[in-house]
Amino acid sequence: MDIASQKSLIRKGMLAERDGMGLDDVESKSSLIAQRFFGLDRIAGRRSFLFYADFRNEVKTGNMIRRSIGEGIGVYLPTIDEPSDQIEPVRLFEPDKELVRGKWGITVSSNGSAPIEEIDLVLLPGIAFDRRGGRLGFGKGYYDRFLSRLDKSVLKVGLCYRFQLLERLPLSKDDVPVDVVITEEGVFGKGV
Repeated sequence: MDIASQKSLIRKGMLAERDGMGLDDVESKSSLIAQRFFGLDRIAGRRSFLFYADFRNEVKTGNMIRRSIGEGIGVYLPTIDEPSDQIEPVRLFEPDKELVRGKWGITVSSNGSAPIEEIDLVLLPGIAFDRRGGRLGFGKGYYDRFLSRLDKSVLKVGLCYRFQLLERLPLSKDDVPVDVVITEEGVFGKGV
């Protein structure tokens, strides 16, 4: 079976399991993941976080976003720039006032895009991750293209539930790994 077929099979199974999670389970596991994230030594000194707006039972980020803003962290959300078809960071100041539905129904900030150089930490959703930092998304390559544009010092953090963390994913040469993967059961990755 080729890599594309393997990825498709994993996507289908993981999405079915994730979509079947109950709201209480999503909320409680997301809360544990948030605690692990804020307890990471590697986030100390980083002042600009690109979050994602959770979608379809992804690990919830709303409380993490509000906490970060409250702590004076610069918070950004990804938006798709239509002409370039690439992710661009957009600064978020007031989540309750600035969020709108974007492409594919994903929540984005209504503010204008910011320089990519402002970001020093990226939190990523994924359909699956592996212990080496491999990430499986929806297959459009948006995050891979975005991550390849970032400075190497930017910390890349994947958030997922434990069942989404596999031993090894089939990866392509264009797949950009994350540095750390956080689940409700632990933190995995390089230098952890």
